[in-house]
Amino acid sequence: MIAAEDLLPRPLAALAWLACIAGAACGAPTDASRARAVVSVTPSSTTLRVGERIALHLAVVSGAGDTLRTPVRWSSSDTAVARVDTTGRVVGMAAGDATITASTDAGSVSASLGVRGLPFGPFHLPASLFGQSLPTGFTGVLRAPTPDSVLAMLDSARSRHLRIVLRLVRGRQRFQNADSSFSLALWKVEVDRFRGIDFAPYVRDGTVIGHSLMDEPEDPTNWGGRGIAYPVLDSAAEYSKELWPEMPAGVYSPPSLIEGGAPYRFVDFAFAQYTVEKGDIDAWLRNEVSLARRMGIGLQLSLNVLVGGTNGAAMTPQQLERYGATLASEPYACALLMWKYDVHDPSYFEDPDVLAAADSVGRVAATNPGRGCGR
Repeated sequence: MIAAEDLLPRPLAALAWLACIAGAACGAPTDASRARAVVSVTPSSTTLRVGERIALHLAVVSGAGDTLRTPVRWSSSDTAVARVDTTGRVVGMAAGDATITASTDAGSVSASLGVRGLPFGPFHLPASLFGQSLPTGFTGVLRAPTPDSVLAMLDSARSRHLRIVLRLVRGRQRFQNADSSFSLALWKVEVDRFRGIDFAPYVRDGTVIGHSLMDEPEDPTNWGGRGIAYPVLDSAAEYSKELWPEMPAGVYSPPSLIEGGAPYRFVDFAFAQYTVEKGDIDAWLRNEVSLARRMGIGLQLSLNVLVGGTNGAAMTPQQLERYGATLASEPYACALLMWKYDVHDPSYFEDPDVLAAADSVGRVAATNPGRGCGR
């Protein structure tokens, strides 16, 4: 097959191609060539963050291999999610899915887009509820899968543009010494259950946003009376990166409780969870974000909705909406998670008022591009 630009001197071929894509310098299609034309757009499927811009490229090629000039009309199925201009340049507006269509006299072709805002959702949301639990859908969850189930779970999440924080260890008793202190060697045995599983494609396309190494390493009551030493945290992150170099690794502890170990070489992100007892949320958030910035690490934010309300009760829908909106609008955050979806008692997330409040928070998160959990 000979393309039109192959008939030109090589230095002019690229210019001819660009001009043709713009619809200005190729032969106009005849009825016969139009009938046999192939219309294509690249990329045909992609994801982008809120505020990110990409250019779609249209090609209309006759059966003889000639690139045809024809008027193009670009449109978006949902301009609240993604907008496209007259040249095929697309900008993500809010989290969701949209179809961009290029219509020509020779036919139409579409590209599928997934736009991503700040990942938002609960710990442990069952895979059966991916994309179904709210009108706008949760967009990010923490999951602790088994080695046998992890790839199917990630494929399901990918198909719904859901982003996942992975926890690859089971209960802490499996990596404690006889005196309940932390054992790095036993922790590695837990993580090694997933050795050989290739997470890289899921990290690259944004499905996996981080590896949660351990929970509350600073709390001495979890570890036989003494917290896990800062260098050990970095050693655990280093081990994770030996197995999966591209996957951000973090600890579920706030910057204010691990800043003593900074600078870290391998820990990529921390985790700060708000409860009412921590006082003014704006002051609390400013402090944790400031420390994370100073340490050069990312920050996942969270609300303890089940026992983080007044006097240790569940957060009311009003509290969830108010505190959630504050955290969902933080530009330094790389995720906003809620503790937790209780599979044994899911009543909290079955309350219509809670769902309405979470939906409101999700709409804020949908328009916040946030940042990645890696450095």
